[in-house]
Amino acid sequence: MEGYVSKCKQLRAESVEYCTIQQLRDDPLDEYELPFIKRYAFQDEKEFRIFWGSKKTSAKTYRLNVPLIAINRIILSPWLPIEVVEHVKATLKSMPGCKSLKIYKSSLVENDQWKSFAMKKDITSKASVTG
Repeated sequence: MEGYVSKCKQLRAESVEYCTIQQLRDDPLDEYELPFIKRYAFQDEKEFRIFWGSKKTSAKTYRLNVPLIAINRIILSPWLPIEVVEHVKATLKSMPGCKSLKIYKSSLVENDQWKSFAMKKDITSKASVTG
């Protein structure tokens, strides 16, 4: 899997780094780091992410064949509505060999301080952050 990813310039694959809020205060993130950073509370996930990017606005998808054996679980975007999450879970579990696959919705952005770092804002100057 990693060998394939390294051959494609449009793919970026890295292990996730888990940081505390204090670490982010002491050493602010660069925009380039954001896709591979999560709160320290999630460190047990030992997540590995693959991101695809294209400068072409017409490029909407990238097809990547991933063997089922390489997938331990799927964590869906925290911005998906619950109805979409349930539909995606049902669809994936209906596929051959996927019935017992663990599929979750991320709770990454459910922390106001974490949201503020991702949005490059200082939470100490606001009573609350909405999003």
